[in-house]
Amino acid sequence: MPTNSPTFQYWDTILNIEVMDLIFVRAHREENFPLCVEVPKVIVPWFFALDNHNYARWIPIHTRDTESLPPSILAEFKG
Repeated sequence: MPTNSPTFQYWDTILNIEVMDLIFVRAHREENFPLCVEVPKVIVPWFFALDNHNYARWIPIHTRDTESLPPSILAEFKG
């Protein structure tokens, strides 16, 4: 793979972002709560890089809130 090619780097980046998006959708469909919390952490830097300020600002807060849910509510998600 020619990793020094700008075209390759661009499409590799696009592919990685799309895969993260698909993993996030899969986590919701399978009700995989830990994965629903982890994927936004990976995607947040891209919101900054792609100039999506509202997402970049609010996704970390959403992630913090979901990580700090009380055990009684987490039990509802785990079925």
